[in-house]
Amino acid sequence: MRQRGGTHREHLGQHFHCRYAMPVGSVKVLRAHRHTIFPLVVSLAVLTASCHSSPSATSSKASVTTRASTPSPRPTSRQVKGGCDGTPLKIGRLPRWTLAAKPPTGLPFAISRHRDVVGILFGYPLRAGHRSNPANKVLWIVNLARHARPLVLVGRIEGGHRVVHLLEPADSGPGPIYPSNVDVPVAGCWNFSISWGRHTDGISLLFRRP
Repeated sequence: MRQRGGTHREHLGQHFHCRYAMPVGSVKVLRAHRHTIFPLVVSLAVLTASCHSSPSATSSKASVTTRASTPSPRPTSRQVKGGCDGTPLKIGRLPRWTLAAKPPTGLPFAISRHRDVVGILFGYPLRAGHRSNPANKVLWIVNLARHARPLVLVGRIEGGHRVVHLLEPADSGPGPIYPSNVDVPVAGCWNFSISWGRHTDGISLLFRRP
């Protein structure tokens, strides 16, 4: 009979490989009542609970680590007042290709229809007339090579016949930039055609009353 009791203990050891030892009280019960089934069932329940508690704790730690390592999203741009005719004004992240010009941050900007020109508005909000403090300064950044060609802007007011012409030389840097002062005679939405060399694009800017 002792040999059968030993066989039961060896059988338990083969099926439950846990890092936790069997409680001392359970061992004593098995020795005192090695011919009964109930202490064996109790010991099996204790071992099963011990074996199933460790993986859940490990998975909980793993989930915490995964959440902590998730990177935060990069900031984006937001729209501000002052856009017109399908050209919104934004503040925030500029297109990546403008980085060569080392543009300032925190200023409103507009992107052309073909997305090859960015106009950064230093004089926001733009106003009609010849302003000096602040001026209607716009920094133009182009995505295509200048080849030493000037930037030509021709503006027409929406719903009218007024036209303005501007010519900016390709003599500024860093990067392909054209600083300019954009003055118009009357307030309203102005549509500008932009060209430099063989490249053409378009953009709309809103000018408020003085």
